[in-house]
Amino acid sequence: MKDSNLLFFNPENDIALAADVKHFTPPAPARCLREDLQLLPLWIASPGDAILASPSDINQKFVDKVAERFPSYSGIKIYSGGDYAPLPWGWSKYACCEMRRRGAEVPYCDPLMDKLRILSSRLTAVGILKRLDDKGIASPPIPMVCHTVEQVIASVKKMQDAVLKTPWSSSGRGVIRCNPSNVPHAPVEGALRRQGAIVCEKWLDKKQDFAMEFFAEGGRVKFLGYSVFFNNRQMSYDHALVASTTRLEAELCKWVSITKLQTLRAALVETMEDLIPEDFYGYFGVDMMIYADDSGEIAINPCVELNLRTTMGVISSILGNRVVSEEKTGVMRVLYHRTQENLRQFLSTLTPPKFQNHRLVGGSLLLSPAGVSYTADLTVAEPPV
Repeated sequence: MKDSNLLFFNPENDIALAADVKHFTPPAPARCLREDLQLLPLWIASPGDAILASPSDINQKFVDKVAERFPSYSGIKIYSGGDYAPLPWGWSKYACCEMRRRGAEVPYCDPLMDKLRILSSRLTAVGILKRLDDKGIASPPIPMVCHTVEQVIASVKKMQDAVLKTPWSSSGRGVIRCNPSNVPHAPVEGALRRQGAIVCEKWLDKKQDFAMEFFAEGGRVKFLGYSVFFNNRQMSYDHALVASTTRLEAELCKWVSITKLQTLRAALVETMEDLIPEDFYGYFGVDMMIYADDSGEIAINPCVELNLRTTMGVISSILGNRVVSEEKTGVMRVLYHRTQENLRQFLSTLTPPKFQNHRLVGGSLLLSPAGVSYTADLTVAEPPV
């Protein structure tokens, strides 16, 4: 493996996996998100790495400013050629072609991309739950994989309060809550026609979303840390807590024991090393949920979803260990601004960042230059969140 990585922000990758083609045009919002936050991978880069982004003055000044504030980010540059290990946000046939189109050296490997597409499906989460159950890790009722409308109706009847999910989707799309009296027949038929299956799982009394974040290389899996995040009403990402692994673990231990977390983590590393191809190189996260079961007992759903790609949780986890002061907890947000005036108003509300010993101790830090519609920021409030 090459010593340095070439990172590329392609947040449309879940859509690309569903399309399963080398060439397609992502929806306009996805293209805008990619353009506005193209430097977001900078925060998970290491000295010697490069970012596949526009070599504009704005971008270059941003990279230089980050290196000035945080010495651990020195030596990272915007790509201008050279030999790097490609590390996109997510792997797909389209991602490989898009990186090549932008001048990067990325070998085509359709067999690996086919494997990763299957593993990136929500059907994989069902298999992971079964494997964890075999290892003694408790879980809620195992979701059911349905291939016909009749199977969906029967599964919803069994679950009563259910969530239907398509195998490939993102940002809350492809997720519908229903019960036996209101199964949405037309959307179900359409999803089955397009993707061949639907996952039906029991609706849980959620108390807290969180994830464990990992990096895989050469068939080995390394635990990076936790992300503790919050979704909006559309069930898509809203914001995350940003703090050291120790502080986030303490936050989760308000609900569950440290022993339960550590046991789950070890079982998950073992499970993922069995599942992930040896030639996969990259970040991934496993979304989880703390919930109250039917008896009111607090439990963990150990695999709500496998995200076989970099996630906002990976970003927030690394920011918590590299950028935010060890005594502080921040909040990371990705926001959409409908108009340029909305964007200007938002930027005017941000408090200038404060640093101590090259760590963020207060105020707000933009994680990418302000774009046309999207911003990502990290805020440490005073007193801390």
